[in-house]
Amino acid sequence: MTRETKSYELKIYDQSLMRFEAAYDAFGSLKLEITDIDSANAHLLPLNLIVDQDEKSLASWMEGRTIPKNRAFVEQILSTAGLTRNDILGILDVSKGLSINDSYWLDDGKSDVTFDGINLFDNRFDEVLGLVAYTGYTPSQKHKAGVSSEWTLGGQFPKAVRRINDRLLLFKTGTSGARNLGKEPYSEYFAAQVAKRMGIDHVSYDLEMWKGKLASVCGLMNDKEISFVPFFVAAGDASFPAALSILNELDPKMASKYRTMVVFDALICNRDRHGGNFGILRENRTGRLLGLAPLFDHNLSLFAQDDETDYANFLDRSNRYYLPATANIAFDDMAGIVMGAEQHELLRRMIGFEFRNHPTYPLPQDRLEALNHYITEKVRELLRIPIVD
Repeated sequence: MTRETKSYELKIYDQSLMRFEAAYDAFGSLKLEITDIDSANAHLLPLNLIVDQDEKSLASWMEGRTIPKNRAFVEQILSTAGLTRNDILGILDVSKGLSINDSYWLDDGKSDVTFDGINLFDNRFDEVLGLVAYTGYTPSQKHKAGVSSEWTLGGQFPKAVRRINDRLLLFKTGTSGARNLGKEPYSEYFAAQVAKRMGIDHVSYDLEMWKGKLASVCGLMNDKEISFVPFFVAAGDASFPAALSILNELDPKMASKYRTMVVFDALICNRDRHGGNFGILRENRTGRLLGLAPLFDHNLSLFAQDDETDYANFLDRSNRYYLPATANIAFDDMAGIVMGAEQHELLRRMIGFEFRNHPTYPLPQDRLEALNHYITEKVRELLRIPIVD
């Protein structure tokens, strides 16, 4: 890491919103100084920077534009470009702070670069980085990294975004190393079936084999004009009571969709709902909030890492063994706090539901039958919860 002071512009498209200087001190800590803010367009800044237009909030945003420390194969991805995880500026100089979630980027002014020339929505990806991110295999020589979503894509499972027939698709595989692992893509596929039956706005998933690994595959929920803002970025607190309170005050429609998400998570026993995998859609050119984003990322639901010894106990495990990630109470208790007439009606649509196996990569029949038995019993259980509003 160099202690050289660098100048940057935070831009949306090619519009400059903020100028700042950055450098490392003698202890390797990042030091920032905001030198200018376009006050007339401050409403277009990232949401956390609208609330607090200071160096601390800027540092938090910048850290969120680098590869997460819990990302699968994080060291391999970084080493491919000769980088280390603590060199935030080095990573940002390579990645330009680009993300498939929105249209912000960082311009260091060292080259004649425009958003059209580098954005992730229109330009080809660095295929080497995508393969490293998905498989963990690294090339023998250092690689001059190009445009890639891998620098800001979060999550602990191996994944990569690919451009196929001019469409961006996220491939995400499962875990390995034990006989009860690797079924996470199936949970993603089947959870989407539940959401569709209930009429919940969601991301659709399919299954494909890529590089010898079964992956769940989905398109993006946003595009170059619409951003996805994770809830913890938008609000700073994604815990159940905080999120419910914030959305109740912000917008009744968003609050209702959040309640439905809580009941849906209880139904599929989704133990991995957190502040990064639900959020808000935002119009880039106006800053207007459009509503809660479609639901996605359910690969740890439906007992993805339970084996055949647990099949008969899925219902009991959904009540006693697994807990929601955003509250220290049981799924059913959490659902009971938000259960309204609308949520009851959506649950009734699940009566008689059965999962459809994948035609090319079918789940073993005994596991499918266990999931069908579970979902039938869980629907009945949740419908016994009284309506609270």
